[in-house]
Amino acid sequence: MNYKRQQLTGSIGYTEIIDPKFKTNTVKIKFITPLNADTAALNSIAAGIITATNYKYKTMTDLTEKLSALYGTGIDSSVSRCGDMQVITLSLNLIDTKFTFGHEDILTEALEIFTSCIFKPRVLSSAPNICVPAGVGAVRETPGLNSPVLSSAPNICVPAGVGAVSAAPNICVPAGVGAVSSAPNICVPAGVGAVSAAPEAAVTAGTSESSRQTLHAFDPEIFGFKKKDLIEAIDAEINNKRTYAVLQAGKHIYENEPCAVPSNGTKENAQSALSETVYGQYRELLKAAQIEIYYVGVSENPSVKEILTEQFGKISRDDRLYEFKTPSPLKKEVRIAGESLDVNQANIVMAFKTGADGYYQQKLFNTILGETPFSKLFVNVREKQSLCYYCSSSFNNLKNTVAVSCGIEKSNSELVKTEISRQIDGIKAGNFTQEEIDNSVLSIINSLKSVGDTPSSYVNWCFSNLVRGETLTPEEEIARYRSVTKQQIIEAAEGFALDTVYLVS
Repeated sequence: MNYKRQQLTGSIGYTEIIDPKFKTNTVKIKFITPLNADTAALNSIAAGIITATNYKYKTMTDLTEKLSALYGTGIDSSVSRCGDMQVITLSLNLIDTKFTFGHEDILTEALEIFTSCIFKPRVLSSAPNICVPAGVGAVRETPGLNSPVLSSAPNICVPAGVGAVSAAPNICVPAGVGAVSSAPNICVPAGVGAVSAAPEAAVTAGTSESSRQTLHAFDPEIFGFKKKDLIEAIDAEINNKRTYAVLQAGKHIYENEPCAVPSNGTKENAQSALSETVYGQYRELLKAAQIEIYYVGVSENPSVKEILTEQFGKISRDDRLYEFKTPSPLKKEVRIAGESLDVNQANIVMAFKTGADGYYQQKLFNTILGETPFSKLFVNVREKQSLCYYCSSSFNNLKNTVAVSCGIEKSNSELVKTEISRQIDGIKAGNFTQEEIDNSVLSIINSLKSVGDTPSSYVNWCFSNLVRGETLTPEEEIARYRSVTKQQIIEAAEGFALDTVYLVS
């Protein structure tokens, strides 16, 4: 593996990872922006739209057919939460030139399509405040951020007295009309002045002093599909009660913090989203997000960096870098919350927080507690005492929070809470063996050794390094875990205190 990272600008990083064992090349672009209840759903919808069409391939079918012709090239998106940040990832995956017929180079064409999706999305523009007869709208098609507008304002009827109006070919012009440029099938009554096709010009209605601004929005059909997809995905969260309980608990664990906002936003904000507001938010994302670009390839290819540098260079951007590590403060009193659902199995989430630092010892504490089949929670709470159907813990190092999640009988909820706390108290008292430490370290090592099995595993590992502010190889990270002592794990455990208990029953 050959790995190097560099700053393209103050807020755009580029990482190139070369591994000749792969047969594909992967480009991932991560847009990092603060989680916000008002914009999270808009960003999620935009991510779906951006990878579905562009100004050239105007439908999902068109784009899919073109990508299929490029040896099954894939373009997709995902949205995740990283501490108090929302991360929107756009991905391009394609076969390497070595494995195409005649060694055909498809990377340049695939990158052109990918960048067109990002920088030249299918966008419609409209001037809604023009005085037009009922049922007629003024609409143009705008091919994106870096290209001129293609007018398509069909069948616009403009009353007399209108000043400048965007237009194109096949104009029906009554006698007496002055200069007119082009738009399809526009009928202009006598007395109209100049009609132009300026890309984003304000439209004047009535007099030259009263200007109206052109609106820009994603294609309404694609927008409708992706909005519906997001709402359905949010609705489906309740079908997995384990995940649902963790999501609902998070609203209490991180109350009044950005991390309380779901990665995809809320159903209410998704339902109220408009195509023009989603497009406006996408433009803001391009302008203000911190960006990390990853290229995982079979061999070095400078053109990837050159093309992406050129495209991002055409956008006026704010250089913003965000803080990933934002520990969640421990509540003064333990929060007890929950909800009742028609379920046979109850789900309980218990969150513990610490104000101390120490990633490696805290990670090992959590692994010993509940991350493996030989952990304290699994062996004692589930297997020996049969108090739960499942029981595990996870560590959010950016928020200094360990969350324990269990599927239980509702009647056992108090017993389970007591036993989970007892297991943590046992680790604080040093009631764990060197063998348990060694097994936990081995579990982490196995995970780290899988870095490089897939292009995504490389990207995830590199991004986690960035988030923690480190630049380590997997081998160096393994050495950090091996150096952690039992006393350090005890001290890490001692810092954690119960913050929230959430029960879905």
